[in-house]
Amino acid sequence: SGAVTKALSIDSYGNRVMTEMIPAYKKYPQLGLKLNDRNANMLSQETARYIYKVDANNNKVGLISASVGLWNNAVPVLDQNGNQISQNNLTDGNVWRKSSSYIWNPSGQNTNGITPLEGFIDFAWDNINVQTQAWKKSSEITLYDVYSKPLEAKDINNHYATTRMGYNNSRAIISATLARYDEIAYSGAEDQLLSNGKFGSNVSPGEGTVVSSLAHTRTKSLMVSPG
Repeated sequence: SGAVTKALSIDSYGNRVMTEMIPAYKKYPQLGLKLNDRNANMLSQETARYIYKVDANNNKVGLISASVGLWNNAVPVLDQNGNQISQNNLTDGNVWRKSSSYIWNPSGQNTNGITPLEGFIDFAWDNINVQTQAWKKSSEITLYDVYSKPLEAKDINNHYATTRMGYNNSRAIISATLARYDEIAYSGAEDQLLSNGKFGSNVSPGEGTVVSSLAHTRTKSLMVSPG
């Protein structure tokens, strides 16, 4: 793609830092060139970044930081009608999205924050479920919409944050921290009803009827029968 995969920077004090980037298609061939019978063409996406301190000959002497972003096609997805679907095959689009992020965070760092090169253990790419404790999962996306907007995610402490989209998935109508996707809801009766008869935030109008003849603040309201 022509993207930089290794860069050297030297500050005014003579400190030399080498940054190495790994394109996602290097670890996930499914994200490679579309002309190679791939369903995707995601050459600009990145899966890892390592920052090293190097000597005058550009030999690595220590790790300053490292981060890894994993990709897969198995994160649950909500369609336009709020139904959970999978997009992990060619029939359903086989859409690859970022699933989780890791950072290198060892317990025994030097006072300068640099990990000696001999103490660094690379990410276990061949078995991502078996990592040294120094690799901490910093975030994980647990739900997307069909436009690849994250709807639910959790942080390093397994605390969730979520956002609900409305108006044909065009804008966020409610978001919250310390809550999962199905633990929040909002509707102002302005959003269109989905095929399941509910508003975009999965709020049911019950026995009410959406009318445009009277509204408190905008253009619609929910008319309910007495009792």
